[in-house]
Amino acid sequence: MKKDDVLRLAKGKATSERVGSRAIPHRLNQLEMVKFGVAKEKGFLEVPEAHRVALRNTWNNWCEASGNPTIVVVHGTENSELYVGNACIATYNTRKEAKQAAAAYAKQ
Repeated sequence: MKKDDVLRLAKGKATSERVGSRAIPHRLNQLEMVKFGVAKEKGFLEVPEAHRVALRNTWNNWCEASGNPTIVVVHGTENSELYVGNACIATYNTRKEAKQAAAAYAKQ
């Protein structure tokens, strides 16, 4: 998958290679597009515990297309979890600690 295809899926448009599935949500709303743009700049995605799966799917596709590891910070009410790939590798008590660890992984 190419980066352009990921962006087209996020906007709900057809892709050049006909990738994507109607069974897997990819279309992002305006707030998610902003979060996606910030994630591209930082190198990792931050989401609340309760979030739509489309943003995470799009981020996974973007990381795959760009050849970078999928790094996600999930902020809960009591702690934050750091995921690399699909595995939770650490739990942090503060959002700041989780963001710092994610930034360190993104720089590697």
